[in-house]
Amino acid sequence: MLCRRKWWLFGAAWMLAACGVAHGATSEGQRYLALCRQYAVRVSGGPAASPSASPTAWEVKGTLSGLARSTDDMGYTLLVQMDDGTSVSLTGSGKAPNVDVGSKVRVLVKNGSANTESPGPVVLAVATETDVVAALGASNAAASHAPASHASRRSRSAVPASRGARSAVREAVAWSASAILQAYKNAVRWFNPKLSENELTTIAQCVLGFSARYGVDPRLIMAVLAVESGFKVEATSRAGAMGLGQLMPATARGMGVTNAYDPVQNIDAAVRLIRGHLEAHAGKDSMEQLALALASYNAGGGAVRKYGGVPPYKETRNYIRKVASWYRYFCTGK
Repeated sequence: MLCRRKWWLFGAAWMLAACGVAHGATSEGQRYLALCRQYAVRVSGGPAASPSASPTAWEVKGTLSGLARSTDDMGYTLLVQMDDGTSVSLTGSGKAPNVDVGSKVRVLVKNGSANTESPGPVVLAVATETDVVAALGASNAAASHAPASHASRRSRSAVPASRGARSAVREAVAWSASAILQAYKNAVRWFNPKLSENELTTIAQCVLGFSARYGVDPRLIMAVLAVESGFKVEATSRAGAMGLGQLMPATARGMGVTNAYDPVQNIDAAVRLIRGHLEAHAGKDSMEQLALALASYNAGGGAVRKYGGVPPYKETRNYIRKVASWYRYFCTGK
């Protein structure tokens, strides 16, 4: 049985290696981005956009706190609580979106006509934050084929490049988003077969989406999460580290995480932390940069500064070795 599981992981690792800086996006996220392009709405990772000069359409971001359907199921009303605590009521026509109350959502809206019964904002599209982030990951991967500007090349230099990444990304564009997403789900499942299908999808989408958003190789994030928690969502260490990325309570609070056992919040924070550690050691040899970033994630940036390099802790040195081994495996299948 173990041998069979290893072959399954090998297959998933081979697909991850072929995917490069892969992209995973659900059809809902892709449809949402397509409508944003149609209405010339800039999709950003910042706070919710508000209509300043009565634009045709804009984006609202927040938590879905309420959903009411019409009796004939041909209309609905959304109540979205934004990050600043304010709430907005938005109406849409047709069948209500299949989104759970409590989910982080993005809503594309436009101004209603004064001649209609609902002259206020009208919903054009709704998608979960996870779906949109994953779809953005797909777009960013495809965009990597265009010649990079000097600024974008300099920005990407903060992230260690994996062997053969460029050719792998070229091959990845021909892959369907669903196949790439499935490869990541298979790899996660190998580590934790007890995860439900929904949990596998959420974790894989978050790894792909947040990696694309913050400019980090998703295979590195996979390696970190594999070593940190074995993809056990409820993992808690003896020191109190929590969740997939094993965030310490103080670190979680500092990153704005309200529930470290929520995969979306945890992976978002973990990727941001790794990105920050990589940037802190930009300019060094890629392998040294990676080792110092991983040492900072494991032992803290203060310990790395104190010793002027990787601290002489057995746990930290073993941690770097394990993560680097999985990262190499996910990149090369060896």
